[in-house]
Amino acid sequence: MTASTLRLVLALTLGSPLTTRETVERETPARRPISSRLRRAAIQLLWERSQNLVRPTQRCQAQASKQFAASDHPATERSPSVSPMGDTPGADASKADWRRWVRNHRQTVSAAPTAAVVAGLRTFIEAFDERSAAVAGRPVPPGANLILFYRAMPDELSLDSLADAAGWQRFAVTRTPPAGPLTLHPAIGAMEQHRYGFPQPTADAFELQPRHMSLALVPGVAFDRHGTRLGHGVGYFDELLARLPEDCPRVGVALRELVFDRLPSEPHDVPMTHLATEDGVVTVEP
Repeated sequence: MTASTLRLVLALTLGSPLTTRETVERETPARRPISSRLRRAAIQLLWERSQNLVRPTQRCQAQASKQFAASDHPATERSPSVSPMGDTPGADASKADWRRWVRNHRQTVSAAPTAAVVAGLRTFIEAFDERSAAVAGRPVPPGANLILFYRAMPDELSLDSLADAAGWQRFAVTRTPPAGPLTLHPAIGAMEQHRYGFPQPTADAFELQPRHMSLALVPGVAFDRHGTRLGHGVGYFDELLARLPEDCPRVGVALRELVFDRLPSEPHDVPMTHLATEDGVVTVEP
C-alpha cells in the first residue's frame, strides 16, 4: 500500500488528512459510531502494513542489531565518558539519594549540548539503517525500523529536532493511561498535555505494540557507564523496556555530566546497550 493510499483511507475514516503531528484531528467519542472499535482495528492494520512493521523479530533484524552492537563504527566507541562532578553520593547510597543529588547539582539543559547529542543520534540511526540493509541484502523500506522516542520533560534533553530531521513518522511515543502500563502510539498523531508538561498522544490514538520497536531512545535522571539507568522512581519505563524485543538496542540519552561510574541497581532494572551524550553514541561496558 502506498503512502498516498494510506493517507486517503485515513482521511476518509477519520474525517481529516494525516499531515503533521500538529494538524491531525481525531474524532471525539460523541462522533464515533458503534463500529468504532472495528474501524480503529482496521486503521491500525493499515498503519502497520504501510510502515512495514514485521516484528517480532525478523532474523535479519536480530542479526543487524547484534552486529551493529559489536561493530567498530565510530558512533559506538567502547568507553563512555563519566561525569567530572566530584563529591558524589557514597557506594551505599540509595536511588533516592542519587535522585536528590542529581537534581541539586545538574546544570540547566542548553541548546549546544542538545545539538551535539542529536547529531550523534542521527549518525547512529543512519548506521543502524545501513547495517539492517546490509544484513537483509536490500534497502530498508521507509519506516521499517520504528524508533521508540520520548517527549522531554523540562529537565530532559529534547529530541524533537531529531524527529524533525528524520521524519516524525519514524517514531513512536508513550502515553500514560489513567491506570496500567505505558502504551505506544505514532508520534504524528494529535497530542494533549501530560500532567508533567510534555505532549502525549490523545486517548483515542491508535496503539502500536512493543514488538514493533527496532530501536529505543530512553530518557533518565542519570546513567552509569555500565548501562544502569536511574529513572524517576515510578517504574513506568522499566516495565516498558522489559516488553521490547531482546535484540532492540536501548540508547540512554543524557548529558555527559550525568553519566557516572556506578549507580545502584535492582533486579528489575533493564540496562542500556548504548549511551548518547555530547561525545556521541557509545557502547556501554559490561
